[in-house]
Amino acid sequence: MKTEHVIVTFRDYLRQHKEDRNIYSSIKKEMALKYPEDIDSYIEGKQPAILDIYKKCGLL
Repeated sequence: MKTEHVIVTFRDYLRQHKEDRNIYSSIKKEMALKYPEDIDSYIEGKQPAILDIYKKCGLL
């Protein structure tokens, strides 16, 4: 699967699903505050939400 397809599908899903968009936004903010100097932990902290959205929009 092409990276561009994944990015566009993820973006479009969030644009159309306000509740999931708000949850993802909150998690991003929480991880940014928790790990301001640790990008790996920031990414790892977002992973469960990202995978959940991938499942919902058919990427997994």
